[in-house]
Amino acid sequence: MKKEDILTQLRNSVSNKRLQFPEALDIESKDGILTITMTSKGLQENMQENSSAFEGWAIAIKAIIPELAEKVIIKWQGAGIEQGISYNHYRRFLYRVIRFKESYDWASYMPLDNQAQKEIADISSEISSWVLNYPDSESQKEASKAEATLERQLKTQLSKHLKYVDHQLPMGLFHSHKSTANERTPRQGSQIDLWSISEDTFTVYELKNDDNRKVGIISELMFYVNVVKDLSEGKLCFDRNASKSDYRSFKTVYEAFHANLIHNVEGVFLTNHLHSMLKLGGTKLFSILNNNTRDIKYKQMGFKISEIYDIVNETHYPSR
Repeated sequence: MKKEDILTQLRNSVSNKRLQFPEALDIESKDGILTITMTSKGLQENMQENSSAFEGWAIAIKAIIPELAEKVIIKWQGAGIEQGISYNHYRRFLYRVIRFKESYDWASYMPLDNQAQKEIADISSEISSWVLNYPDSESQKEASKAEATLERQLKTQLSKHLKYVDHQLPMGLFHSHKSTANERTPRQGSQIDLWSISEDTFTVYELKNDDNRKVGIISELMFYVNVVKDLSEGKLCFDRNASKSDYRSFKTVYEAFHANLIHNVEGVFLTNHLHSMLKLGGTKLFSILNNNTRDIKYKQMGFKISEIYDIVNETHYPSR
């Protein structure tokens, strides 16, 4: 089944005739195998954009029309990072596709040329030497953008109920140590919106306001929680100078992981409205997300300025 035929089925399922697949993704299904082929644009796009969000499209289709996606294969051609070109989004794609395959037994990937095979092999062997970014300054107290303002308001609300809460935790990755030359994934703007620590659980909140509805929310949150999970399992490390930073409550994060206190990782879609495909996937979509081999838990929570609540269970959050 070709891309347009799959799109027609999805449009009928979500009752949305304007639904479109990104041009940067080629999607087809045959004998229950869904194949998503990335273009160069999709490989180098920000992961929150629909054109890069292979995880989101795969899981949404699997939830809505499961017979088309019993298995999922991600394909792509090499982008030339061995030539010294800075492809941080592409390197992050390679990390994402590796963890996607590890997380779900129905997922796999297929590099389409020798260059792509070499690139993913190199990244696979290098990941164990990657280190996480850390903040060099405090975040601005006042924000000019609506979503950033909302982030600060919800941080205040969470702080009333949880002891350890903050925002803007850097998620850029480097080879060996933090430096411009060693960047492996995007550094600027790659930050967890909100995070909390409660006992042995680290929770990542991916915040979207009511106007921001993209399939890429899955890819974005999935990347962040996988990085956090890798930290908890010792598969990624902190930079050698990380212990010196205490901006944005970073010392609390560093000490919790350094002392091996984090054993559970949660990802929260902190949004009142999901993309129409994700919304239609409903509980099935979250069942697929949560049935992963890494024991990462996902859920959606909604918000008002005065409260944050569990959308599925309709209970006030956080409870004591």
